[in-house]
Order: sequence, then structure tokens, then C-alpha cells
Amino acid sequence: MASLHHRLVELGVTTLDERPDHYGLGLALGDAELRLDELTAAYLALANGGRARPLVFRADDPRPVGVQVGEARAAALILDALDDDSARAGAFGLGSVLEPSFEMAAKTGTSVGWRDNWAFGITGELVIGVWVGNFDGAPMREVSGITGAAPLLRAIAERAQLGLHDQLPRIKGLIPREICPLSGALVGPSCPGARLERFLPGTAPEAVCPWHV
Repeated sequence: MASLHHRLVELGVTTLDERPDHYGLGLALGDAELRLDELTAAYLALANGGRARPLVFRADDPRPVGVQVGEARAAALILDALDDDSARAGAFGLGSVLEPSFEMAAKTGTSVGWRDNWAFGITGELVIGVWVGNFDGAPMREVSGITGAAPLLRAIAERAQLGLHDQLPRIKGLIPREICPLSGALVGPSCPGARLERFLPGTAPEAVCPWHV
């Protein structure tokens, strides 16, 4: 977790006051208190190909150059995964509120005990962060990220995206492959389904699924 802790600090998170071993594996699942603006800036780094910079709040404010904290190809793969409707189908169903008419990479989160929830979206030109909760910290009544923050994210994105570029940032060189959703190998004639995934050069599977024959 030390490397993840370090990466979050590189991305501008200032609220991780404890040592990495204090958070443990839960840090990867969001088990730490974060600020909405700082977490939105972390998602901005994904949209900028792994380059982190502070947010600006006025259109005429100068934009900091930022610093490269992650590989651009890795950021592109994450964006691709966060814009995968079929990958979310098991939890949210196909065509959920996170699937507007334009490309949007999106992630939701719900705190333990329904205390608050979050939703973040990245479009061709926008990064949007939404927080839903009570300012006194009182829990809500089973309001999750997909039912609380996500509809607000969708409404904001649809209004703000009008007239803007509607495709996510892409990089060249990703290799599309149809894989078996169970084994991760190339889909075979006996596999129960197929999923289209994109891979970095040299990482795409080459063997046909050995599980289903």
C-alpha cells in the first residue's frame, strides 16, 4: 500500500495523515477520507494522460503545467475500463445512468453505513466530481453512488457537454481482442460469452481459452 499511498500524494491528495500501513488494503477501495476537489483533480490526471495538476476554478486562471505521475498508456486503459457498460452490467445493468449518449468514463463510490456517496465522470473535455451526503455526517437511507450522486453526474454532464467533443482521449497502439470473460484468454467456440478488451502491445493474450472445450 506504500506505493499507492505515494501515488495519491503525487496526485495532490493532502488528507492522508497516517502512515500507509494504517490504511492497509482498504486504501485501494477508498478507505480514507478525501476532499472532493482533490479526488476530482486525481481523475483529471487520467484525462490528461497521467499528468497531475491542481484544479483551476475560473476560465481565465492560468493552468499549471503539472507533473507526470503515471504512464499515458495506463491512463488510457483505465479510461477504457471506466467506460465499459458491459463490465458494470452485473451491478447496475446495461444502459445505466452512467451511460449518456456520449462517451463518459465514470466511477461511483458509497461510504460504509450510507454516510455519503460519490460519482466522477470524464468526457472528451470535462472532468466532473459529485458528492452527496449530509453536512452533519448523518447517514442516508440506503442511498448509494448509483442512486444518489450518479444521476446528478449524468444531468450535469449532459448539460455541460452540449457542443463539446464527445469522445474520450485515446492513444494509438492499444490492441483490441475478444476474450473469454471467465478465463481471460482469447474467446473460443465453446466459451459462454465474449468481451472486447484493449491491451497494451505485448500484453494481449495469444492462446485460445483452455477452460471451455
